Amino acid sequence: MAATRPPHLWQALLPLVLLILLLVANLQVFGDGSLGGPNQFALLAGAAVALVVGAANGERFSELIDHVVRSIATAVPGILILLLIGSLTGAWLLSGTVPAMIAHGVQLLSPRVFLVATCLVCAVVSLATGSSWSTAATVGIALIGVGRALDLNEGLVAGAVISGAYFGDKLSPLSDTTNLAPAVAGGELFGHIRYMLNTTLPSMGIALLLFGGIGLFGGPAKASTAQLDQVVAAIREHVHIGWYCYLPPVVVVVLIARRMAALPALFIGTLAGLVVAVVFQAELLESLSAGTGWRERYRVLMNALVTRTEVVTGSPLVDELLSAKGMAGMLETVWLIVCAMTFGGAMEGAGLLQRITREVMRLVKGDGSLIATTAAS
Repeated sequence: MAATRPPHLWQALLPLVLLILLLVANLQVFGDGSLGGPNQFALLAGAAVALVVGAANGERFSELIDHVVRSIATAVPGILILLLIGSLTGAWLLSGTVPAMIAHGVQLLSPRVFLVATCLVCAVVSLATGSSWSTAATVGIALIGVGRALDLNEGLVAGAVISGAYFGDKLSPLSDTTNLAPAVAGGELFGHIRYMLNTTLPSMGIALLLFGGIGLFGGPAKASTAQLDQVVAAIREHVHIGWYCYLPPVVVVVLIARRMAALPALFIGTLAGLVVAVVFQAELLESLSAGTGWRERYRVLMNALVTRTEVVTGSPLVDELLSAKGMAGMLETVWLIVCAMTFGGAMEGAGLLQRITREVMRLVKGDGSLIATTAAS
């Protein structure tokens, strides 16, 4: 067998350049639809070029594939969480959790303070649970629904959710990544958290000021009181709203606060949503069923977990609020993750990523150049 050769810089850049060109072309041709397949193929095409370069330099193809497999394996826990989040949203729709949060939210919140309140609520929940993903998947989803009912820009609401969720996750001693970073670097947990305060607190302050300014002066359109009343009335007409609707999120928050991993906690939260739906939302399940009997009820529950479910109220706004895509809604993201990890594994296995890193490190002469090269790369 021929000895392996270190790749030239142009070889290392070839898959990356191809990927960038394809992504730009996809964006020009497909726009937002590029995430529905074209970008995934671009990643696979870049991975294929990386594998060819690695094989041409003497790497065994089987070993290159092993790198790809190991790369994908590292993303499996995240993929499972995404799929569970899809199921959880469907279960919580049927349980009345999301409808209850929307109904109560539109009664208590106004567009002027909603973005700031959303950011702070998600920060507190994430700090208490140590999980940004779980916060975004539970409280965040409901808050986005409330924001939609208030006629707020969904991108702004999602930004407030993510800002708060990641702020709490970074500073929570219960967070896996917050514990992992000092453990790998040989640091101390609370010292690590103290140093992060130097950047996270100013960032959070700036975000809150911007969200507050947008709410007070930039002004997303206000929903009229009559419109909000119609939303609440339509929700209450089709879904029983009560204390029991909040049992599933309480279960998830308590489990994660007690340091249960996100994966089993979300699974239990999904099951809790199904139980609440069966016990307290019989009329809703009946309205979604094509017939009677346990088979139809089972079909409704399973469809909510795996595919799109919509409570038809006659109001397009409320129908959109009371809808969930289940696991199927996450498949596009999962597809993208698998292809991205394939590209990363191929680049690493062929030694191309290391080659690019060495060239970048040559530019580092001090703290300033390190920050600049990190940002540029």
